[in-house]
Amino acid sequence: MSGEPDRHSALQSIGLTPAVARAVDALAQGHPAARPARVVEVQRSGARLHDGRAAFGARVAPRLQQVLQADGDALAVGDWVLVADDAHRDAWVVDRVPPINRLERRDALGHGRQVIVANVDAAMLVCGLDHDFNLRRLDRYLAFVRMAGVGALV
Repeated sequence: MSGEPDRHSALQSIGLTPAVARAVDALAQGHPAARPARVVEVQRSGARLHDGRAAFGARVAPRLQQVLQADGDALAVGDWVLVADDAHRDAWVVDRVPPINRLERRDALGHGRQVIVANVDAAMLVCGLDHDFNLRRLDRYLAFVRMAGVGALV
């Protein structure tokens, strides 16, 4: 991938595909000091990222935060991002690779969208076979997943 076969090898274990690696490399040209990572948790003050070796915390750069907010968007678990360290060795998310797919729903107020997860290969839908089993609910979940272009395992 981009002439450096080992550059992304650690990220392959957490889902990096050749297509995403190409997108990461293209985006990284604008951020030469940045390295790729995957969002594993979103927090108010930032995000928890994983680089294929270890998880670590990072804050979202104000410029990226403004761009995301202007688009009515936000980081989501599963996003691929570029992260750079400042002079104090604090990690900052400086850019996001456009997601391949996203599972999202209406927000609590019904005005906008809330992203649940991004870059999903498959969704496992599990239902108990007790008194709470509801075939219509399962059908809604299947429709929800398929609308995002994600395969479902029931």
